[in-house]
Amino acid sequence: MKPRANTDIELGLLLEAIFQRYHYDFRNYAVASLKRRINSALIHFSCESISRLQERMLREPQLFNELLRFLTVQVSDLFRDPSYFRSLRDQRLRGWKWRAQSRAREWDCNCRASDSIAEKSKPLAT
Repeated sequence: MKPRANTDIELGLLLEAIFQRYHYDFRNYAVASLKRRINSALIHFSCESISRLQERMLREPQLFNELLRFLTVQVSDLFRDPSYFRSLRDQRLRGWKWRAQSRAREWDCNCRASDSIAEKSKPLAT
């Protein structure tokens, strides 16, 4: 069995500390993505290691709010690539047989169950 690298151990401890202290659970997030985000945070917070970042996060509660911005994906960022949606429409939805009454259904994670997404968006396929 190959021993885990120190950074992998430190990352696991940081994620566990975040969960224990702040009740945010990043423990099952994609490791590669988390490592990129943590590396950016290390530079931003001038920390030489993940352990140092963890120590600061536990001792400086205001730092966690800023760290959270590095760990999470802003929802609006997911929808700011018009070329992706153009490609989706042109390449993936082109072969669909549309009936006159049918509409593509879409889900918006910003809508509550009682909200109507139809009021907030254009049809997916035109």
